[in-house]
Amino acid sequence: MERGFSLVEVVVALALTALSVLCLISVLIGSIRLLETSQEVSEATSVAHRLLEQIQSIRPLPVGSFDGRLGQTAVGGFPPPPYPGQSLRYDYRTCVSVSHLDDRLDSVRVDVYWNVRAHLQMTTVQLR
Repeated sequence: MERGFSLVEVVVALALTALSVLCLISVLIGSIRLLETSQEVSEATSVAHRLLEQIQSIRPLPVGSFDGRLGQTAVGGFPPPPYPGQSLRYDYRTCVSVSHLDDRLDSVRVDVYWNVRAHLQMTTVQLR
């Protein structure tokens, strides 16, 4: 009786090993992409949160919209910077919209855009 593996067994073992390695590489690439997306969203959330905090101190708030994607500049210090800005890794544009909900409340919405299709929106309500 001969000992060892046949050629068919070796080829099947190599094919299974190669398939397993390809699956692991695919999972690794997906994890890296997910991590990058998570970092982008975290940075955009931080930008929007900082901008909303700065806007809270402005009284009275002017009603209207400011679109940093169009190259608009601030009027009378509103909205506070950044307009287009750059964080550690990403270029982003901010849009701010203010509307009066009633005679005591204002709605403030901050949109942060980065890359081509990425977008984050935060909205708050504050007393006048």
